[in-house]
Amino acid sequence: MTDQLQLLKGTIEKSRTSFEEMASVHGVVSFKAEASFAYQLLKSNTFLQKIAMSNPQSLQFAVLNVASIGLSLNPVEKHAYLVPRSGSVCLDISYMGLIHLLVESGAIKWMHAELVREKDNFVFKGIGKEPEHTFSPFAERGAVVGVYCMAKTEDGEYLTTMMSKEECYEIRNRSEAWKRNQSGPWKTDEG
Repeated sequence: MTDQLQLLKGTIEKSRTSFEEMASVHGVVSFKAEASFAYQLLKSNTFLQKIAMSNPQSLQFAVLNVASIGLSLNPVEKHAYLVPRSGSVCLDISYMGLIHLLVESGAIKWMHAELVREKDNFVFKGIGKEPEHTFSPFAERGAVVGVYCMAKTEDGEYLTTMMSKEECYEIRNRSEAWKRNQSGPWKTDEG
């Protein structure tokens, strides 16, 4: 283990007591597991290590945020990540993590996001109604023209929001990784 990683491990360890107090409210994350996941993330990302070394307090705050919201850094669950941003280590909640929180809180039964391609048939039927989206999953569907996200509420209604490809790209263009031409989900997993 490098000296830098050892120092970062110590930085994470300093948050143990506060983490355990915060996590006791919901009891779904443990310090031992989350510290291990944080260490794994640091070990695999030298840029994240660099930011954590230059701003160790942001690493501690990000780890404490894991305790406060109860979403794990477990790479299998893909609910949350430690991300270097603007000179700080930030806790980023993935869309899967947000869905998990909504379902666990009882706000929704389920949620689904889908790409819409030029050869698909997509019809928005209005607020509170399920949209119609049909396509052949194994045929060439064409280029992406937009996206939508739909949730079913506990009372059986549907909430749908849509974005054009251009609106998505406006968000992409604000991404620090995209601006720096770095690897990230906009390059590796655009859909």
